[in-house]
Amino acid sequence: MSGINNRTVFAEFTKDSTGKKYLRFADWARVETDLGPMAEPFDANGRTTVSGLQAQVAYDPEDQIAMMNSLEFVNSDALPTMLSGGKGTVLHGGNTIPRVGR
Repeated sequence: MSGINNRTVFAEFTKDSTGKKYLRFADWARVETDLGPMAEPFDANGRTTVSGLQAQVAYDPEDQIAMMNSLEFVNSDALPTMLSGGKGTVLHGGNTIPRVGR
């Protein structure tokens, strides 16, 4: 079974109607595995270790489930096409997080 060697997380800054600035993580991350690059659904609030919440273990940045190796700022509207090679058909599912307020 191939493991995750690297994970790139994407984010952008957005503003609400009052001009307050927020950091919004994208729905997808790019992972590098032994099989090649892949798009992975990403939930910034759902990063837990293999042991899970029951064991209450310390954060391990080398854990394949929890690790984040780099952060890139992108326009989230362009991200699906970017993760699919830059042009043509989007090769993975759409938005996994509601986009209300954007």
